[in-house]
Amino acid sequence: MDAVVPQLGPPVPLWTFCALLLAMALKHYVADFLLQTNWIARGKEQVHGWFAPLAVHVLCHAGFTLAIALLLAPHLWWLAAVDLVVHTAIDRGKTLIANRADGKPIRSSSGG
Repeated sequence: MDAVVPQLGPPVPLWTFCALLLAMALKHYVADFLLQTNWIARGKEQVHGWFAPLAVHVLCHAGFTLAIALLLAPHLWWLAAVDLVVHTAIDRGKTLIANRADGKPIRSSSGG
């Protein structure tokens, strides 16, 4: 029987997928809660002077993603670039929407 969804890349064993999923959840916790300083958390939400804090934040995420991918599945190294772009777009987008809506930064419980 043919697959309903075609395979788009090399196969990834289930244990690798599970390990990546757990490692990425831990990475997100570390980068968003343990390593995110007040300067980063508040700075990335500012109207001016947001670039450096946001860059430090997303580069931290991307660096951890690259390390995890290289350890568990080196052919998935490109996930670091995806993480960098997506995390930048989400965090900056949240701030732009909040600043246009009421002038106050969004305070999410996820740390962002």
